[in-house]
Amino acid sequence: AHQDRRCDHHASSHVALEGLQRPVPEHERLHRHAHESRHALQDAAPIARPRLQLHVLRVKVVPARADLRQHPHRLDHLGIAQVEKLLLNGEAARVEALVGLLQADGLIVHINPLQEWLQPEGDHYSRPPIVTLQALLEAVSFPVIVKEVGQGMGYNSLKALFELPLAAVDFAANGGTNFSRLELLRSDPMLMEAFAPLALVGHPAEEMVAWANELQAELGPRMLCRQVIISGGIKNFLDGYYLMEKSQIPSIFGQASAFLKYARGPYEELQRYVKTQIDGLAIAKALLKVK
Repeated sequence: AHQDRRCDHHASSHVALEGLQRPVPEHERLHRHAHESRHALQDAAPIARPRLQLHVLRVKVVPARADLRQHPHRLDHLGIAQVEKLLLNGEAARVEALVGLLQADGLIVHINPLQEWLQPEGDHYSRPPIVTLQALLEAVSFPVIVKEVGQGMGYNSLKALFELPLAAVDFAANGGTNFSRLELLRSDPMLMEAFAPLALVGHPAEEMVAWANELQAELGPRMLCRQVIISGGIKNFLDGYYLMEKSQIPSIFGQASAFLKYARGPYEELQRYVKTQIDGLAIAKALLKVK
């Protein structure tokens, strides 16, 4: 029997706050606003922390920030390349320690081969990510979510992930923030022109929802992961409502850029924006029916 690692959100709002990968000190303000906005979301939405550097294990925790760690469904991030290095070095305990140190409820692992490859300082994989994920799940006890970083995943990738006891798969589909493109913007003009087509490769959220539905029927009891986060190109509550209604798998939807637009300003603006999305989603559920 597989351990139940689901992040049971019981979300009345079904909205996830995503994309909080920003440099220090900006992410400090963004995360404070994100956690304050949890009151508007009725503590239902997962909060995604920035991708973490492993040296954080040697950094003393600042007690004044402890109040930000008291909310449920606070999820930390690591890239699959970093997880691979830890596991190959026999340091799985450091991942457990990292999540415990930050008082997180679980870990989101980024599957981002193109982003890593296009980064001047990027890490390359030495074995398939699915092998690393299997080893990670055997080594840790907390929930693990897997996500892409803006290009989505194909049918076979989704199938392999759904057969693992993951808490959820986050689509991070093509159509929203694309981290491969962001890495290209950091490169010189020749490299940007040569590799620009790579940033166009990917799958939109609607296509991935359809595949996930097909895979649920195909896999049956072999489908161990039965929750998805529909993200990537979700501009507003109507996009989220439409795709959640299309999904036959329990789902919430995620927003990044729209949330961050207001998170950079006064908290009251973010609070108002979050409320518009919750109210709009409630109206859609009450009055609209997806064909």
